[in-house]
Formats: sequence, C-alpha cells, structure tokens
Amino acid sequence: MMVLPDCSIETPRSIEEAVRLLHELKGAVPLAGGTGLVPALKLGLLKPACLVNLQRIPDWHQVDCSGAGVYLGPGARLADVAAHPRIRAELPVLAAAAEAVGSPQLRNQGTVGGNLCLDTRCTFYDRTAWWRSAAQPCLKQGGDVCLAVPRSRRCHAVFAADTPPALVALGARVRLARWEGGRVVERETALADIYRDDGVSWLALEAGELITRVVIPPHVSPGRRWSGFLKFRLRQSIDFPLASVSAVMRMADGIMKDVRVVLGGVASAPVVAWSAMEELEGRELTGEAAARAAQAAARAAHPVPNQAGTPGQRRLMVEVMTERLLQESAAELRAVSAPGSQGA
Repeated sequence: MMVLPDCSIETPRSIEEAVRLLHELKGAVPLAGGTGLVPALKLGLLKPACLVNLQRIPDWHQVDCSGAGVYLGPGARLADVAAHPRIRAELPVLAAAAEAVGSPQLRNQGTVGGNLCLDTRCTFYDRTAWWRSAAQPCLKQGGDVCLAVPRSRRCHAVFAADTPPALVALGARVRLARWEGGRVVERETALADIYRDDGVSWLALEAGELITRVVIPPHVSPGRRWSGFLKFRLRQSIDFPLASVSAVMRMADGIMKDVRVVLGGVASAPVVAWSAMEELEGRELTGEAAARAAQAAARAAHPVPNQAGTPGQRRLMVEVMTERLLQESAAELRAVSAPGSQGA
C-alpha cells in the first residue's frame, strides 16, 4: 500500500506570501493540481517537509483571451485551456496538447504550471521504494550511474509533459517570481529557456522560483497561421507521450514562414527540431518538403531505452507524426484557399 508521507501544508493568499514561504521553509514544495506531485509522494520519490498550496492565490486559475495575446495563470486547469473557444480556434496546437494530457479527471485537476514543471520520468526511477531498493541507485536518486545509458555522465530521464512543446512552438514566455533580499524579485524569459537537457536538473529556475504567468504573444505577421499537435502513446488515454510533435507556421503567398517544430517525450527537455524547420522555412509545402522535414525531425530525436517501446520505434513515430502533421496542414490550407471557401 502506498501512503502519503507526513508533512505540513501552508496555503498562501498571494504570490508574495507563496515565494516567501518557499524561501523560508526548508524542504517546502509547491502544490498546484497535484496530479504529478501526489503520485511522486506515494512512490517515495519526494519527501517534503511542507507543501505550499497555491490554489488560493487570486487569478491563479485565469485563462485570459480578452486581449491580443493569451495570458494563462499557472493554476489554469488543462480542461479549461483545451475547451476555450478562442484557443481551439486560434491555437489548436495548444488545445490539442492540453486535451491529450491524461484523462478527463486528470485534466479537470491538472494545471498549466504543473504540466510545465512536471518531473522527468524513467522506467528505472518511477517505481516503488521496494522496487528501487533492489537496484543500483541511479543519478536521479543520487547515485553515480544512469541505468538507461550506463556510460553516460548525465541522467536521461524523459520530460514527458504535453503542453510545453506546444507552448515553445508558439513562442510562449513565462513570468517568474522568487523571494530574495526580503522582497519579491520578478523576471520574464522565453519558456524554452527554463528547460535543459538533464533529467536531474531539467528546470533552469532559481530555488523557490515560481511561474506566475504564461504569455502567448499575438500573431501579427501577414499570412494565415496554422498549428497542430500529435502524440504517440500506448493507450489513447492516461499515458504519457512516448513521442510528440508540435508544429506552428504561417503561410504567406504559398510560402512557409516562421516555422516551428518542437518534439516532446524524446529527451530531458523539449527538442526544437532546427534542421526540420530549415527544410520548410521559405519554401512551398510540398510532399517532398514534408518528407525531408520529417526525416530531419527524426534525426533530432535521441530517445534512450527508458520508456515503453524501443528508441527506434519512438524515433520512427517522430518521422511519421511530423509528416502527417505537415500533410494535414497542406490539406487544410488548400481547403481554406479554395474558391468559395470562407478563408479564400
């Protein structure tokens, strides 16, 4: 039987109080929706002295689409993001990614901020304490070896969140806050910059630093923007991604511009497939261009044997999903530009 460890709970009523508590209470861990944190606590992967419950902070759950851009509170429910009419219409890559997380119950409880900061996963790590006691401690447990890649000097645990690759593809930025010198210190950075390809230290955040807002900039360049998301998993519900592809582009006079292709579930951080983007940028979206880009995306993926399926299978699915997304985009854009269509 897996039980939760003993710990205290603090419930701040403001961001200032939250970051102060995380700074002052040693061993404190922030609690958002808890869909990732609670299973980790039951498995004994974390043993915090205190949980800082963020649910009572004003505007924490906000999904603000009233202006030019989109502003998400870190406590915004994934179900609300997936169902929002403007997000579904203008940012389908984000709506699809949010809708692909877990199950309806998990999406009703899980949050954007929790998904952005989801712990990395590995078949050798996400086990019960009894199971782990029979194996050599890995790097993520404080040992000196990666059990998935024994010759590697770093941890290859996988960042298996669905929404971060989609948000990175959309050029999202995050606002951050921490307590320092007796006051709140705030900063803003590109979402992509808070990740690093290291399964132990996958978040480039300061100690006690919180995401306070996710900002998706407006689409202001000429041309129609298209975006899409596909996810490979064993079951069509519940499961984490074994690989995912998020793609965003705009079409101007039949030419692809501002192309972004971001992979998920194949490394310790979202992978920007630069070579795939280069195959598409400034060119017409033909079948040949889609195939070349898909092959380039597969070359950017370097999965290791620490998830279900083989690395080769997951890499192949990156290629298949990338080409499928591009084919879907071509068909959709042709339909929009056809005579008599509303978008023509």
